[in-house]
Amino acid sequence: MFMCAHVANYSYFPMLYVTLQLIFAMQVGILYSLIYYHTRSLSNTILLHIGNNIIATFIPFDDFDYTSYSSILAVISSLLLHFILIKYLLKLISNNSDKKAQG
Repeated sequence: MFMCAHVANYSYFPMLYVTLQLIFAMQVGILYSLIYYHTRSLSNTILLHIGNNIIATFIPFDDFDYTSYSSILAVISSLLLHFILIKYLLKLISNNSDKKAQG
């Protein structure tokens, strides 16, 4: 569902850019779903989505270039953000499992 909302971008942005965006959106959608499932908080995923969109504004889409410093920096920043989120989610799952085992 999260990915499908980005299909409309094909009419506004270059095909390669949107294709990569769709692949990334699918992965982020799964990650955000897992975060919501374990935290039961929409505010967490909304804030993460806002942060991701802020980073995405620095990725040039007119002349998307894999060798561009700003493109590489934005993609690395986004990947780093999501790596941190995955670590947070794994810690959260571990804490919840520990609480269930104790209680």
